[in-house]
Amino acid sequence: MKQHLTLSELAAELERQQAAKVDYVADTRRMHFTTGFEDDQRPRSMIDLIGEGSSEATSDLLVLPHAHRQIADHTGIPWKFYERLRVERGLASLLDENVNRLFHHEPKPRMIRTLDGQARAFLSDGYRRLDNHDLAETIIPILGEIPEVRFESCALTDSRMYIKALTPRVTGTVKVGEEVCAGVFISNSEIGAGSLRVEPFVYTLACTNGMVIPKGLGGEALRRIHVGRRVEADEGFRVFRNETLMADDRAFFMAVGDVVRAAVDEVRFRDLVEAMQRAADSETVRDAPAAIETLATRERLSDREAGGILTHLAAGGDLSRWGVLSAVTRQAEDVESYDRATELEELGGKILAYSDRDWRTIAGATS
Repeated sequence: MKQHLTLSELAAELERQQAAKVDYVADTRRMHFTTGFEDDQRPRSMIDLIGEGSSEATSDLLVLPHAHRQIADHTGIPWKFYERLRVERGLASLLDENVNRLFHHEPKPRMIRTLDGQARAFLSDGYRRLDNHDLAETIIPILGEIPEVRFESCALTDSRMYIKALTPRVTGTVKVGEEVCAGVFISNSEIGAGSLRVEPFVYTLACTNGMVIPKGLGGEALRRIHVGRRVEADEGFRVFRNETLMADDRAFFMAVGDVVRAAVDEVRFRDLVEAMQRAADSETVRDAPAAIETLATRERLSDREAGGILTHLAAGGDLSRWGVLSAVTRQAEDVESYDRATELEELGGKILAYSDRDWRTIAGATS
């Protein structure tokens, strides 16, 4: 499993970010978008909030990559065209003209989420803020109540927070030499890059692979979409969370605890182990390169990822469904991005949940 932060490092960074975050809601007519180039020729877009409530804090907000995509979606500018205008010298003014004209032509209130003076998200004013700090403050003590809990991997990426915790007391054997233990996967995005998720997690003790279990396998899963009541700007542009929202959030985060406890329930985990045992006894692939190529096409894997999975599959020597998904989750350790590593761990769970027909498509593939 890919490593990133220890629990104490995660807690410290969440505290820092909590103090450095500011949210603003403003009409798009009170926004101004500009693009320039740094000395190293990299494009750099800024957004200003102008008019009543403006200050140094609302000027020159650096627009980060995810916010760029959200601005493109909001204005209806096709992403490839948006990016071409942004990165090609001589065209940046055309992007600025398009964005600012559309901001005025179709005015709407938008929420800009900032961190360290940078615009990291450009969202609807109805976006429900479920913040990482508040989630962690509630969920970590609940996880700490689980006997012998181990926080195996934590991360804060540009788009998401991840907590992957294990309970070594709840274990099972998939096949000789392959013991797994139960865990829980928690993920949240503050910038509109996905819902808050709490799902079962399985950890292979021998090879340290991790796998996120999909709801389709009977896991008790929770997903909370970030949609809520619209907020009004207070004291100029700045937005504060009112007492009603805070109380609602506390109640919701406490309910998450029930899902966490269910994720490591021994009875439910035995059902998952039986599914993994069936995968280990499944029809084996006839042609490993063809099978991985078919999987790569189906799941949009890169050539490099597919090559790594094939290498791990050959090294493991297990051509069953369990062997293939284990090769996929092993490849997760080799990718640079923690977000992508987690997606591969989710793909492992997805393969486990494949129907027999879907698996036969992979296993029966030939060159």
